[in-house]
Amino acid sequence: RPITFGNNTKWLVTQSAGLTTGFTFFNGAAASYVAVPVNISLNRKLTNNLYAFAGVTAAPVYGSFSHAFIQGSAGKYGNSYMQTVNPGVYGRAELGLRYVNDDGSFSISGSIGVERTSSYGGYPVYPYAGSNRR
Repeated sequence: RPITFGNNTKWLVTQSAGLTTGFTFFNGAAASYVAVPVNISLNRKLTNNLYAFAGVTAAPVYGSFSHAFIQGSAGKYGNSYMQTVNPGVYGRAELGLRYVNDDGSFSISGSIGVERTSSYGGYPVYPYAGSNRR
């Protein structure tokens, strides 16, 4: 439910939370993740159909590499980025515009943002070497 500031309905604060999961294939290898994003946004009504927004998001993330696809021993070299379990926190701040049609059944938005993660943003997974491994 949006939070408005007094009788002024042009400004409102919204919050959301969710659960997201995924599975990534890359170059013969695989990785999976689970994240719980939490967002808070400040929205300003510009016209009947156009809104400006600014928001921040934080999401704890748990990523895991598939042992069967990793070349060599994961984490073999101490503090390696190839660890089998890679928990972290993802954060994002953004500004944008949203268009909503008159009956509210369609919207489109665009935004620009900056993000930061305490773990690696992508999963640098290499293919399993198979019998060539020594």
